[in-house]
Amino acid sequence: MTSAPSWFDDYATDGFFDEVVSADGSVRDHYRSVADRLDRFNHQQLADHERQRNDSFLTQGITFTVYGEEEGTERTFPMDLVPRIIPADEWAELEAGLAQRVTALNAFLDDLYVGESAIINDQVVPRWLVLSSRGYEREAVGVPVPNASRCLVAGVDVIRDGDGTYRALEDNLRSPSGISYVLENRA
Repeated sequence: MTSAPSWFDDYATDGFFDEVVSADGSVRDHYRSVADRLDRFNHQQLADHERQRNDSFLTQGITFTVYGEEEGTERTFPMDLVPRIIPADEWAELEAGLAQRVTALNAFLDDLYVGESAIINDQVVPRWLVLSSRGYEREAVGVPVPNASRCLVAGVDVIRDGDGTYRALEDNLRSPSGISYVLENRA
């Protein structure tokens, strides 16, 4: 008995890390159930699901605006139909690293605003760089905050490098634009 074709037949990672398929071409264990479900759909059915999702997002107002572009102001928030699955052991390590990162960012800001500005005085970061930053709030110098938590919401963009190691690409502290979508898109 031959098996039905799969989306992952002849799928090559070309030496790059892939979330779903390992270097040997097999579906990763934690993605097996998702891959099995995807194999139930053809191209047209997946396109239909994507259109339905976009229509639903538009109806619910899950949109954003790209200013300065002529093709329209409202766009639906992009969301992949395939979920990103992070195994528990990887999540534990990633979570610890992200918590450490936000703790370090809070310490940096606390040093600038109510500390001794050691990071500037020790010439780790140039004074001009801090003082010329759009995000630097001179009015907040000397103003303590509860628990030294200046980063109330942190949106850290996380990617994987070619070897599959998680890397923080950037930190969005002032206004993480996607925060409202997190709640809306939870399953």
